[in-house]
Amino acid sequence: MTERVYERSALILDGEDHHLAEVSASLSVLGHQLLYADDLEDLISLAREYHAQARALILPAAHAAEWWPAARKRLVEPFGIAPRAVLPVGDRIAEADAEALHRDGLRWALREPFTPWELRFAVTMVLAEADPNELRLESRVPCAVAIDVVTDSRRTSAQLTDLSTTGACVQIAHPHAQDSVVVLRGELGGRTLSLPARVAWRSGPHSPGWRDCEMGVAFERVELAVLDLLRQEMQRALDRFRLRASR
Repeated sequence: MTERVYERSALILDGEDHHLAEVSASLSVLGHQLLYADDLEDLISLAREYHAQARALILPAAHAAEWWPAARKRLVEPFGIAPRAVLPVGDRIAEADAEALHRDGLRWALREPFTPWELRFAVTMVLAEADPNELRLESRVPCAVAIDVVTDSRRTSAQLTDLSTTGACVQIAHPHAQDSVVVLRGELGGRTLSLPARVAWRSGPHSPGWRDCEMGVAFERVELAVLDLLRQEMQRALDRFRLRASR
């Protein structure tokens, strides 16, 4: 599987504790181009230099409410970054602060702990506010759903780590060969799921070090009732990324 290289860049405003430095490094490994600074003035200079690429802002959740007014006035509004493209990352934001940020247009947040898949998804999601095409290869929502992978010769416990209505990523100790036909069996929303699928790709010796043993599958046939279950599960998984709980 070829790793995606993103054309749009996320600005990262870090603090003196450099809490987001590791996040920045992880995003670089995952294919994102980044503009990183631990000072607002420096980040404004970077945004000015790379104006065409800068389309989202990541900032520490611990300082989100405090830093937002200045960031909005001097960075978000002047450079045309949508408030929905601002992503606080870190600890859970206090309810009152989350409400205030939500009123100003912020919609998403990424709370620790998070996986590399969740980090990449969240950043791609906010970048998509500037260019919806950014999300076209990332439409699978990260999740954690226990399943069995069944073939004629074996049945193996596994876990869905991301999901869409057309396919999924399956974490499994021994991925099946590409183009193998398998059946995914488990439960979604309290109902039994049985989905025929074909292996589109699998991890191997040349995969990045951060990638688990896993395989991507494309669903072969999806009945309407199952399609509804998949959509419901995707909405539940999206709650993980909402700044404020859906009502």
